[in-house]
Amino acid sequence: MASCRGLITTAGFDTAAEAACNGIPLGLIPTHNHYEQRCNGIDIEEKGIGVVLKQLNRESLERMTPFSSDEYRKWVDLAGELIIKCIEK
Repeated sequence: MASCRGLITTAGFDTAAEAACNGIPLGLIPTHNHYEQRCNGIDIEEKGIGVVLKQLNRESLERMTPFSSDEYRKWVDLAGELIIKCIEK
């Protein structure tokens, strides 16, 4: 995946997370009636990591733009520490 110029996928967490770690432009099509995927799509758009696509055409593909993965990688690097803090509370 690291050599992809862009990725279109459902809004499952794992694939989107891998794309985000690699700074790959991401287009998401959440699975119909799947609440978690809808939430993932909203979160990914708000963070500027990718876009939710309602249809595939040239305009929707142009919305998929490169981004810096630095902030996402910082969050990933802190995840273990954050999880431990939550457990300890």
